[in-house]
Amino acid sequence: MLGIFLVLGVIRTAATSIFDYDVDQLMETALQSSPSTSLERCAYTLQTTKSNGELMKERFDPYFGDDKAWSLLSVNGTVPTAEQLDQYVPQERKRHPAVVSFEFIDRSTLEFMEDSAQGFVFSFDIVGSNDGRQEDIVNSILIDPLSAQVKEVRRLAKSEFRVGSFAKVLEFETVSVFRYDNETRTVVLDMNSTHLKARTGEQTINQSLRLDFTELDCSTVPVDTPVPPVQDQEAPGQQEPSSSPMPRDSNSTIP
Repeated sequence: MLGIFLVLGVIRTAATSIFDYDVDQLMETALQSSPSTSLERCAYTLQTTKSNGELMKERFDPYFGDDKAWSLLSVNGTVPTAEQLDQYVPQERKRHPAVVSFEFIDRSTLEFMEDSAQGFVFSFDIVGSNDGRQEDIVNSILIDPLSAQVKEVRRLAKSEFRVGSFAKVLEFETVSVFRYDNETRTVVLDMNSTHLKARTGEQTINQSLRLDFTELDCSTVPVDTPVPPVQDQEAPGQQEPSSSPMPRDSNSTIP
């Protein structure tokens, strides 16, 4: 019944204050950002799949230090060779799957599109976008009304459009899929894919890229451990045990 109220409130067929309030609550809950930027210290595994079929799996774990946070796990499904390990240079990545923000969505432009089997679909504009692409690209967000969580954000070119004077975009689509993570108790990024087909002069670019994020582990996030007060004359054998967490061994399988 609540789902019916939400739909009616969005499409304004029988709008009353209670209908609008339900929609506002849905958006407020679904579009909230990650509770803490400290989640960017969570470890995770990244699998990159290119349009030519190349597949690379990497692991990010800041526990081992910023200069050794990234490690190469496999190339095309096999253990990397010594040469591949020697040539491995991790890319600088600004996006962490556990740090999710929907601040790029202009909430004042949200409009109901459809009630799909997966949830409610809304269109939106991007905050501060004045490059003329709003008319060429449809931005949509899929929200599960029962959990009030974002499930997918998609950007799709409606038709061909020009970029500058010489380049023409023939196809363009980006998809970000989200899931609820029990450890962080928040929505995290599960998959991101991009497809681009463009032409400039006699050259045509047709590329796709897919990123899958798995094995999220937030035991690497440092926590503030209370320090016990210093006692002036502490009897031997009465020292309180340390409250510091047990250090992880690099080969340990314990999360």
